Amino acid sequence: MSVPKKNLYNFITAIFVALVITSSGVLTTNAYAQIPSTGITSPIQSQSPSPSPTPIPSGTVPTTGPSLPAPTSTPPQTVAIPSSTNYTIGKTSSGLVASDSFTNETASQQQLQSSNGNGYWFYGGDAPAENAPYTVWRDTQGLHIGAQAPTNGTYAGYYAVTPQTTATLYHVKVTAPVETIPSNVSLFENGMYVQNGTMDVNYVVCSSATSNIGTQWVVVGANGDVNGANTYTPFWWTAMTPTQPLSVDCTIITNGTNYLKVLLNNVPVYESKSLKLNMSSNFITFMEPQSSYAGQMLNGTFQDFYATSGGNVTVTNNPPGAANVKIVQSISSGNGNVLVSAPVDATGTAVLYAENQPMPINAYIITYDAKGDAMAETNGPVNIYGGDAYSVSGSATSYTISSTNPLPPPSNLVATTVSQSQINLTWSAPPTATALVTGYKIERMDGNSATWSTVVANTNSISTAYNNTGLAPNTTYTYRVSAVYGAAASSPTNTASATTLALQYQLTVASNLDTGRALNGLFTVLYNSTGQGIATGFTPASFVLNTGAQYAVAVANYATFVFDHWMDNGSTSNPRQVSITSDTTLTAVFKDTAVQLLPANGPAGTLVTVTGTTFASGTNITLTFDGTALATTPAIVTTNSTGGFSATFQVPLTASSGTHIVTASDGTNVHSALFTVD
Repeated sequence: MSVPKKNLYNFITAIFVALVITSSGVLTTNAYAQIPSTGITSPIQSQSPSPSPTPIPSGTVPTTGPSLPAPTSTPPQTVAIPSSTNYTIGKTSSGLVASDSFTNETASQQQLQSSNGNGYWFYGGDAPAENAPYTVWRDTQGLHIGAQAPTNGTYAGYYAVTPQTTATLYHVKVTAPVETIPSNVSLFENGMYVQNGTMDVNYVVCSSATSNIGTQWVVVGANGDVNGANTYTPFWWTAMTPTQPLSVDCTIITNGTNYLKVLLNNVPVYESKSLKLNMSSNFITFMEPQSSYAGQMLNGTFQDFYATSGGNVTVTNNPPGAANVKIVQSISSGNGNVLVSAPVDATGTAVLYAENQPMPINAYIITYDAKGDAMAETNGPVNIYGGDAYSVSGSATSYTISSTNPLPPPSNLVATTVSQSQINLTWSAPPTATALVTGYKIERMDGNSATWSTVVANTNSISTAYNNTGLAPNTTYTYRVSAVYGAAASSPTNTASATTLALQYQLTVASNLDTGRALNGLFTVLYNSTGQGIATGFTPASFVLNTGAQYAVAVANYATFVFDHWMDNGSTSNPRQVSITSDTTLTAVFKDTAVQLLPANGPAGTLVTVTGTTFASGTNITLTFDGTALATTPAIVTTNSTGGFSATFQVPLTASSGTHIVTASDGTNVHSALFTVD
């Protein structure tokens, strides 16, 4: 491609600085509307301010990829368009920077080229310098630009380029002329380039690329210097096939530095916030075909160009009770389709995502309350562009929420203690109007206070859960939650209370026998998380533990009393791991091994051998079954010189299922064991 000579560029720059604006008013602040190609005088527009983009080299982009996205087919919501509202929505600033349908006039190549220096578009390229055929004209089908390479494999191009702008959204419909070209060394590209406004050739392009294989659509970034681009980064592309659509709506949104978003057919295909585009905040936009095919003139076509300051539409000053704002396109008398909808935040502002809509959007802007009633609207349908700002102005009568049809509140609030400083809340969303909720208001009463305080005025989230942290330990908190609908809130839920954990709680370790008989005075040790013993006592032993900290507790056997299990969970672990969040009692259960039964279970009538130890020597033993004396063999049971004995008895035939206590006593020493009747 040709590069303007340095002295010519400096001369043009001097003109640019000296002549900022003319009486034509074309350069009024970011405001162009359907600008014709001829008849407007503006020296600032008289020259392309930087070199034209260089073509994308063959092989830069893979030839396999996805299909072009189809425009969304989801049926839109239909709503009634009100005949009148209390409030009016009016435009406060325009986001339109430039707009040209390219179909609004008929102009020949001579007419277009003679407008250079006087019209909005500047026409140029390297085709004339290469003696390569080219053409440009406008008619009701759009702007047509053609180029033919001087030889196969050598590029020639021609373009229409804008003045420098600070727009961030650029759109045009690009049409390629053919699906294939009969040359394996040639390529035809036709696209919209958003390029750096300085001399360095840094750009982002949405373009067709046609070869002897087929056509593909590509999104590519390029970086370079005044001599052209030298590095290319493909961001998105389709497969190269002979059946691609030849017309595509291209939208490029960028700040020139790190952010880029591209929509094809109004569907997002690429977005990044971490690029290095190396472009200034001033851009120029090229409509340009570039061809390395010498076999024929190939004409690219462009329609519906516009540049805006952004992709969103902002509506401020919405009244109390406003829940959402919609862009509604009329489809019949009194009815319309919802194209865009956005909630109203606590400041009364709604930001409507409109970058995926063909612009201008000829539609109403309507504000609704949570019940779906219209509160404000524009005076009829208006032409809406991305970056537009609107504001609501109202009648003398302020809008109030009907007491007979209140905003639906949430329900089923539950407060759950988590720690010494945190309580978690959950609730159910309102059963109706859920889609209109923009957040939740959370209030609480602390301790013995009877006054509600606001924890958060608006969560700005539809999540029905909230974690309240930073609370005082061992304190009761009471909560209620209201649904937020834009600038209004519903009545609150039920109240729910929870108490944060204390810093410390008491652990009591008790002990008893498996027969239920009390057993106190067993040695107990408390260990910290590293296994170091930090406290001792005798059952029932009491210790003070830090809330939630990890400890272990162990009980010691004594004489014939042997640890068996923990009563609360049946665990046989000794030591046992302990972490408490309330005052807690743990009971260790022991067996008395001074009396042994064999077997220890069976049906009623079972013959059981009972042995005993540690009784007084030479004394008679009395055996009982649940307190009733047993007939034994031998009939008189006497201990030996070491205090031991052995005898047999029959489990009573009337014994019920379950555990029963067998007790042996020498008049002084009493020991028991359990027998289980199956």
